[in-house]
Amino acid sequence: GGYFNMKHRKSFLIAVIILFISQYAVSSENDSLIIEDLTIQVVPELDFPSQWPEDTPSLLVGYYGLFVNNSDDDFSEYVAMPLPLDFPNFRINMICETERGMVCLPYNINRENNTVTWKLSRTLRPGEQMPFMIEYYSSPFKPGESKRFKISPVFISDINKVTVDITHPARSTDFSMDPEPQR
Repeated sequence: GGYFNMKHRKSFLIAVIILFISQYAVSSENDSLIIEDLTIQVVPELDFPSQWPEDTPSLLVGYYGLFVNNSDDDFSEYVAMPLPLDFPNFRINMICETERGMVCLPYNINRENNTVTWKLSRTLRPGEQMPFMIEYYSSPFKPGESKRFKISPVFISDINKVTVDITHPARSTDFSMDPEPQR
């Protein structure tokens, strides 16, 4: 986790707490699909989708990873991934496979259990991989001079490598992280 200070006319504090329980939120009926490498990109107040509420800070979060069929059987089920659908102004930007450029897929939102589900464009044979990306916008900031938000992905399968990339907020004159970034 970490705390982030930035100045934008006033002094602001952004808190991003990412809880890694060594596994990531992806599931299927038999849990045969895992994520091998995952990058989580956190972009506060830099990009705003169309028709975004005026004077409302936005947070763009991207998950960029590699699905791997970790079973002895073909995988052709739906993928289910928990996302913070209850965050204010939550909006999915895209769910895409990136094996052949960006192939964006239709998805279903289940607000009862905060998951998004979709079907891969092809069957994955045992050991086969599929690169993917998920991007969503929200405004989880608490009002006031300090801006705080929390991101807590839930993990259910081992991941080889997780990278978290946090972008400096736009128009801020001072930005610091506590604790300092780590490898």
